[in-house]
Amino acid sequence: MIDLSTPDTLLYDSAVLSSYIRKNTKESFGYIFFDNIDYITKLYNDNRMRDVTYKNILDTILCGSVYLGFDTYECPDCGFETTIPHTCKSRFCSKCAAKSAKQRS
Repeated sequence: MIDLSTPDTLLYDSAVLSSYIRKNTKESFGYIFFDNIDYITKLYNDNRMRDVTYKNILDTILCGSVYLGFDTYECPDCGFETTIPHTCKSRFCSKCAAKSAKQRS
């Protein structure tokens, strides 16, 4: 399992994706992509998928993890720190696409 608090491995390394364990078992595109990452990678390696599509799928899988970057905020009074991971902002991601659609309407 990957320690998500220290992103010291390559972002799109297949070993990273194969050992990344999602916390919830909801059915969403991110989970469906994660369950089929071997097949998706095979399609990409056989040049049957565009680079941008493959990148969006990987970003969707890693959405909300520190592998896509994060911001750390510290309270000036008590010194409490909190880390907010970045989202993928992809249309493939059900969470990010819904937020984007709501902002556009």
